Amino acid sequence: MLVSWRPLAGLLVAQTGAVTANRILLVALPWLVLTATGSPAQTGLVAFCQVLPFVVIQALTGPILDRVDIWMEVRPQGRRRGVSFGPEPESSADVRARVVEARLRQARRYRDCSWLLNASCPGPVLVERWPLESAGQRLVDKELSDGKLTRRGLTRVQRLAWTVADCSGVPRPGERGAEIALALRSDDSARSLPASVVRVAS
Repeated sequence: MLVSWRPLAGLLVAQTGAVTANRILLVALPWLVLTATGSPAQTGLVAFCQVLPFVVIQALTGPILDRVDIWMEVRPQGRRRGVSFGPEPESSADVRARVVEARLRQARRYRDCSWLLNASCPGPVLVERWPLESAGQRLVDKELSDGKLTRRGLTRVQRLAWTVADCSGVPRPGERGAEIALALRSDDSARSLPASVVRVAS
């Protein structure tokens, strides 16, 4: 099948032009105000108004992302067209059965608590009563010390690791579960995992 690169080339050219124009505008507009008014105060005000949206977005992005459990992009696979790309996907009934079993495991684990799911377990309680195996915890702690995770993000990863373990029938998440949880909360393409990774995690 022939693939045309023309749409992609057009998109890249348009994006390059837009980025270049925005960079020029950041300099040109304050310069125009300074030339027209001769007022450093008004020039500074214009420059401040230009930069303010970027500052606000950057300040809000981190806390918002920290509240999202999974960041992984799921790409469409397209039609199989009679070609095998690996094992047949699970049926909806099989997936539902695994999820129901995973939720039953969580309900048994938290039977003495006011919550029934990993997603609701407070971080300090999770660390104290249901920690990861030592290898998995070391991996997660290293991400925290390297600045790749916030404290809130660390809790999200630990919850995800437990969910991965519950879905794969593992009694306690270890290094493999921590790796999968980190990949699910990472936009790093080097950490991409196949969609069936939870099923084969054990």
